[in-house]
Amino acid sequence: MAKCKTIEIGLFKKLLQYSPQTGKLYWRPRDESTSPRPASFNTRHAHTEAGCQNDKGYMLLSVCNQRLRAHRIIYAMMTGEWPEEIDHINGDRSDNRWSNLRNVTHRENRANSYGWSKKTSSKFIGVCKQTGSDSWKAQASVNGETKHLGLFDSEIEAAKARDDFVASINPYARLNFPKDLI
Repeated sequence: MAKCKTIEIGLFKKLLQYSPQTGKLYWRPRDESTSPRPASFNTRHAHTEAGCQNDKGYMLLSVCNQRLRAHRIIYAMMTGEWPEEIDHINGDRSDNRWSNLRNVTHRENRANSYGWSKKTSSKFIGVCKQTGSDSWKAQASVNGETKHLGLFDSEIEAAKARDDFVASINPYARLNFPKDLI
């Protein structure tokens, strides 16, 4: 996927209109300075939503023969600079509302991803049933190492303990019980 730094940010502002509340991009009407056949473009595309969702959930659109992720374009349009990496706070890759996007490092972005195995005995991140026991084990990964956080009587207690621990060391970590829902 192109990093899109070769296209001037100002061009996106000429071609697209962004709604921060809905997270959607719309094609602006074109004139001779932005399109060789503006009437043809305007008849088919002006004021329609730009882009489509790919199989990974990201909104993509083509500008100047480059396929670009909408969230990167939006960040550039809103701030005037290209982001390092964009994190969708709520984990929904198609939710490009301004309140759901933040510029992060790759490591911070990974902390907010669904990187855990779906094949566990618990529906919560960092929680599993203790083998041969009625207890629930809480654990978290810190710098690539698994840290044991204790045994708990309930699955929910273990999940909350894991949340408390990871939130104290990483503000971008995905929580089982997010405190600030968008």
